[in-house]
Amino acid sequence: MRLVLQYVQTDGYTYSCVRTLPVDYESAEALMLDLLAEARAAAAEGRGMKFLGQSFSTSHFCEQLDPEDNDLYEAIAEPGRFKAANVWWMEVQPDIYTLDEWFAAQGVGPAEKASA
Repeated sequence: MRLVLQYVQTDGYTYSCVRTLPVDYESAEALMLDLLAEARAAAAEGRGMKFLGQSFSTSHFCEQLDPEDNDLYEAIAEPGRFKAANVWWMEVQPDIYTLDEWFAAQGVGPAEKASA
């Protein structure tokens, strides 16, 4: 299935940009699950990510949470939050579109047919 993956690249302070990557994958759901599984594994091992033949920073898909709030994270379960290498993280889900959805989101519709 032809998909478009969009995620935010940032250093957290001075810049951010939206990255767009065309992807051929079995489904949008499978892409999201596999991508976030790799992000969690990379966070747990303290390494960068390699996915779809591309290199990513773990921070593109996981945000390291403030260690001063560790007791709060332990007490309150929240979907997408996980502990890896003794640090709490929150998943940052990218946007995944089909080609038609992506073009519609950009405000680009089908070309008008010229009347003959």
